[in-house]
Amino acid sequence: MSRVRAAHVQVHDRSGVQSAELAQLDERLPIYLQWSEDGSRLAALSQKDDRLILSSLTPGADSHESIISEGSPLFFTWCGTKLATYVGGGTLGARMMLFDPSRQQSELILPGVPGNFCAPLWMHQQVIYVARHQGRTALLAIAPQDAEPRVLEVVDGLVALIASPDGRTIARAIAPNGDGTPYRNLALIDTISGEIRQILEQDCLAFVWAPPGDRLLVCRVDTERNVLIWQQVDLDGTLYPVIDMMPTRDLGFYLRFFEQYAQSHRIVSPDGQHLLVAGGIPGRQPEEGAHLWQINLRTGGAEAIAEGMFGVYAPVTEAECLSDEN
Repeated sequence: MSRVRAAHVQVHDRSGVQSAELAQLDERLPIYLQWSEDGSRLAALSQKDDRLILSSLTPGADSHESIISEGSPLFFTWCGTKLATYVGGGTLGARMMLFDPSRQQSELILPGVPGNFCAPLWMHQQVIYVARHQGRTALLAIAPQDAEPRVLEVVDGLVALIASPDGRTIARAIAPNGDGTPYRNLALIDTISGEIRQILEQDCLAFVWAPPGDRLLVCRVDTERNVLIWQQVDLDGTLYPVIDMMPTRDLGFYLRFFEQYAQSHRIVSPDGQHLLVAGGIPGRQPEEGAHLWQINLRTGGAEAIAEGMFGVYAPVTEAECLSDEN
């Protein structure tokens, strides 16, 4: 009986000449990787049996893996050089924690008992998350040095949160009946003023920002036709059709946990002009197999660019975007 090879986490330079192994996951299944903002560390989420494991990996001559936390569910975001993690299960129960992977500072448990959301956000030097605090469930914002969080909104249901490209506005929707049901009541929350503005009431599966932050892309499920419907929504709530499609399993998994994946794996181009999806499009060639489609958000035109189960756009700096425009 052949043994399944263990998964490895490796880094390669752009030329492909040099590479290094950061970790061997042994019996763990790799789930998600995300670089820190300065590129000095890599956070790796893996799974063993029913447990999720979050590690910090450090490239370089002394590369090593440091286990940060274990539990289920487990969602996280980088906060500069630290990690904010929402960890469930275990003897401690659900908790929001702030870790320093270098171990120079002790871990910090943030106020409240988290739940009913996925990945936390890091905006304006504050951690944004949903927790039960002082007798109510609310969307909270707290800076690491603060003793008490600021309440942005009292909520009820499963909450989805996505930060705008400029890091000021949260796109928020709520699934009133919990996990597995559609999100509704998509709204914009200004993290500085606290203003909340409703823009869309209808059901949706997922949503992502389109750079530079003047609109969102909303994905809805048409159960009768068994397709996903992509639409653009302006910040005043005006809807525009984009494309109908059948997603691959990989794209479906991305959309199931879009709050986490959208932080690092972008399916909207940096210039905000295209959407990248994987699967099939009714009435469009090629019809055999799964393909990557680049959708023009101005015209709705769809171009099959390669065979594949999933794809994302490479990140670029603001300076590079300005250079391309010039």
